[in-house]
Amino acid sequence: MVAAWQYLQYPENLSREIVRILSNDGKFIISFSNRAFWHKAPNIWTSSTEEERIKYVRKVLISNGFNEPRIIKKFNEPVQNIFNFFSKDPFYCLIASKK
Repeated sequence: MVAAWQYLQYPENLSREIVRILSNDGKFIISFSNRAFWHKAPNIWTSSTEEERIKYVRKVLISNGFNEPRIIKKFNEPVQNIFNFFSKDPFYCLIASKK
């Protein structure tokens, strides 16, 4: 799931269904950055810090039948954008398997 979790209205229901249909050796991979269409994202996402978002996704996965996910955080060197702001363009990924 790439750049989609931040728009889910009911991630608990979706993760329960995915763990139900996932094979025992299957993986559920969720990736996102700090970018979003903020007017489309739920409050839990828009009002959280980047670290809180990772904790939130982790909590939903574990509470719905996944093992402790592997968490990957990658940061590029800060790059100046067209507005003269520097951004580090982070990438976050949680890789979870079925219990």
